[in-house]
Amino acid sequence: NIYTSFFNEYKLDSNQLQKDEIILGLCNRQFRLLKDILLNIELWKEETGRILLRSALDSYFLLIYFKTQATPEEIENYIDYGLGKEKLLIEHLKQNAKTDSHKTFFEKIAKEFDESLERDINTIFLNVNIGDWKNFSYRDLAIRINKKDMYDYIYTPLSEVTHGGWASLRKHSLKPCYNPLHKRHK
Repeated sequence: NIYTSFFNEYKLDSNQLQKDEIILGLCNRQFRLLKDILLNIELWKEETGRILLRSALDSYFLLIYFKTQATPEEIENYIDYGLGKEKLLIEHLKQNAKTDSHKTFFEKIAKEFDESLERDINTIFLNVNIGDWKNFSYRDLAIRINKKDMYDYIYTPLSEVTHGGWASLRKHSLKPCYNPLHKRHK
């Protein structure tokens, strides 16, 4: 199958293993999303499908960028940013465990996440960046990889659905009231 042949044919570069891990991870994510969408008809609903397509488009843009343009510093920033987000989540879980009635639950999850993260990196030395791994927007990323049209006509409208913007709410979540005395509310 295409999935197996892709991963068998991919040539790892021992000088850039982190880059290869990102590229292979993004490809694997694309294959899994496609498989999940194709095998689950419930995901074919317009709103749900748009959310999943937006995620797939995110991965597609990142895949092209990391394959063609990402610098070693950006690769390191991407990985550190993701690990830092996990570290921050663990700290939030630990904080909740101190005050929440579900203390045991939060402690257990925090411990599992912490052990998983510690397998990759010593978290004492891990900085948490609450900004972003890159210093440019997704629009700029699309321009850099020559996908601005795709960004304008597909990514932006799909983002509206993903983030629950007004246009999406109006189309998918609200029905117009036809009572003339109700001022056309939804």
